[in-house]
Amino acid sequence: MDPVAPSRTLRQSVPSCLRNLRRGLLYVALALLLGVAFCDTQQPDTFAAITAIPPWCWLLVSAALGGLGFTAVPSWEKKVFVVLLVVFLFAFVDQSRSVVRLAQDALFRSRHNVALPTLRVVTINCSVGNPLAADEVQAWHPDIVLLQESPNEQAVRQLAQSLFGNDAGVAWSADCTIIARGKLLSANTMVKHFMQATLVTRDGQEVEVFCLRLSPPVVRYDLWTASCWAEHAAMRRKQRQEAAELASALPSVPEQRPILIGGDCNAPARDGALRSWSPRLRDSFATAGRGWGGTVLNEFPAMRFDQLWSSSELQPTCVWSVRSEHSDHRMVVGDFVISATHAE
Repeated sequence: MDPVAPSRTLRQSVPSCLRNLRRGLLYVALALLLGVAFCDTQQPDTFAAITAIPPWCWLLVSAALGGLGFTAVPSWEKKVFVVLLVVFLFAFVDQSRSVVRLAQDALFRSRHNVALPTLRVVTINCSVGNPLAADEVQAWHPDIVLLQESPNEQAVRQLAQSLFGNDAGVAWSADCTIIARGKLLSANTMVKHFMQATLVTRDGQEVEVFCLRLSPPVVRYDLWTASCWAEHAAMRRKQRQEAAELASALPSVPEQRPILIGGDCNAPARDGALRSWSPRLRDSFATAGRGWGGTVLNEFPAMRFDQLWSSSELQPTCVWSVRSEHSDHRMVVGDFVISATHAE
């Protein structure tokens, strides 16, 4: 019997084990992509901890895991993996489309080439009432301003006067504030987490405006603990209820009147808590976003908590985020046009 045979067999089996391990990593990456796709599509509250992490993060993790096993699989499996990565990128990562739009604008120089009159909206979380954060909106010459964690009423009215003079309309609360060029009618007195008012513009058109701030999110990502999953699920249910309370106000808005919802959703883009606003409204960044679009945190905008939603009567033409100097959130700027067939 050859005494060297066992050691030779061992040396031969090690590369085989490593190859199987690398191949297994690619399958794990595929399973992860499919699992995140299911969670993002169905948005079950039980798996809210998964969707609290941006899809692009899961894409990077899957690409890294799959890359480790890329050389250990046949060519057809490599192709399947690459195709799934690309499909996931364009189906679930909003930035894949918004960055392309930005590049198209730069190429064709068409960013603000809008024939119809534009209604500019700016929303910003003022970081516990910092008036300097609110003042940052002035540089963007807005028609509607939505503030969360508002400065005091005196500071807000000074800002409104500076923006619109005698044409200013103000609906203030300590948490959500609406400032607009025109008259604000039927403003509520801050129903828990949102402010609602009817804006009558200078040319007589009416727009129903909502400014909101949902409950602060769960900031923990220790997915290996049961308590993390439980806290995320509980917060999803709470935010879903809050969003549904706003949705319950929508049927009272006349069918032809444009609707705008904006503010700090404290939930990621595409989050299931916000689905009660559909199909009457859509996330404007999903159809007209430019650039990265993230808003929190200001220094590292990994997530898009601050959002603008609109009905079909109010079409977004360009939506983007802007770095703030005095807030922990980035502001969101959006240009909209009121459809001529729906102008009141």
